[in-house]
Amino acid sequence: MKLICVCTALCLSLLSMPLLADEEALFPSGYSKFYVRLGTYLVGYNETKINISSPYLLGINLDLDDDLGMDKNNQVGRIDGYYRIKGKHSLGFSYYELNHSGSRTAGREIELPDPDNPEDTITIPIGANVDSFLDTQIIRLNYIYNFYLSERAGMGLNLGLHLTRIETGIQGELVVGDPLSVNGTSVGVTAPLPVFGLKFSYKPTVNLRLMYENNIFLLSYSNYKGLYTDQSLLAEYRFWKWGGIGGGININTLKLNAKDDDAERQLDLNHGIGAAQLYLFFVY
Repeated sequence: MKLICVCTALCLSLLSMPLLADEEALFPSGYSKFYVRLGTYLVGYNETKINISSPYLLGINLDLDDDLGMDKNNQVGRIDGYYRIKGKHSLGFSYYELNHSGSRTAGREIELPDPDNPEDTITIPIGANVDSFLDTQIIRLNYIYNFYLSERAGMGLNLGLHLTRIETGIQGELVVGDPLSVNGTSVGVTAPLPVFGLKFSYKPTVNLRLMYENNIFLLSYSNYKGLYTDQSLLAEYRFWKWGGIGGGININTLKLNAKDDDAERQLDLNHGIGAAQLYLFFVY
């Protein structure tokens, strides 16, 4: 909520400044040397399902919303941008973070692999107070080749690396007379994902730009296998020489399989996010 208030205040202050008179005279191709956008990532849909298994455990299926009462963050800060090296060549970057937590009385027994002994399991019984969390951190660095540029349209190819840090944990406490603490477990995954994708932009007017970007992340590296997709549809209006206001929608999905080095345990994760974006952008 604080981030939304800050963005609103900035928008109102910027609207009082003089508009850009002739953008095409300054940037004939519609592309600046440096571009960055700062704003709010308003999460409308967020679902995560986890399966944890080992040779000693058939498999545990958890829906973090239904089973663990995980809340859904309504907002998160996000930054995206690029630096144009020369001509059609640019370097791009993105960063955003989602943190969730929940607390609920367990409605069923939950068995988890014991982090200290792969051959054993721990059980959170019915009636236990269960605390849980899911933290996701996403960083993307990529090279952009704009193979087509005109006065109003552009098409580019993205090639790069996407780093996704996912950490989830669960712990329970059962109160029967004297409090009884139940062991907890946590699983952390860092996934290095190569990425490729396409991006399109079109300017129906001098100051209005429409953008669509679709990135696909394929993973077959060491102990990780997965697929990540990131799609965005945005519209922005350049009110001033140095920037403007934009917004749109973004959809992310992640399917990941991760194993221990000794293959004693594995984690299957299905994660989906749908969100709206509201941002200010700055150019140089």
